[in-house]
Amino acid sequence: MFAEADATSAPQAVRLEVTVNNIGNLGSAYGKEFATRLTLGLVGSHVIDGYEMTVVHSRPGGRQSTKKYKHAVHTIVGAQSGPKGMEPVPRADAFDQVVEEMLLSFLRDLQTEGLL
Repeated sequence: MFAEADATSAPQAVRLEVTVNNIGNLGSAYGKEFATRLTLGLVGSHVIDGYEMTVVHSRPGGRQSTKKYKHAVHTIVGAQSGPKGMEPVPRADAFDQVVEEMLLSFLRDLQTEGLL
């Protein structure tokens, strides 16, 4: 998908660098979890774990573009309902889904800009 091939020479190298950072508020998350455990789940909690993805797409000839994307995982614990319109996913799958959705956004943006 990212290689430019020429019949007379080897493919040109295209580099894709992806960095994902968790930007959640740990202090707030621990406090909410403590309150939920203290009440045996009767007081629910809703914790938002934010993620930022930076993608650097380097093309032959030194052309480079950097794009940033944000996403979040909403975790519900105890007697609390989730945000309207969101489908629940297993906690173990949430991070993978967030990364996949951000990467798909990146690919869509490259396609829109005519770089794919």
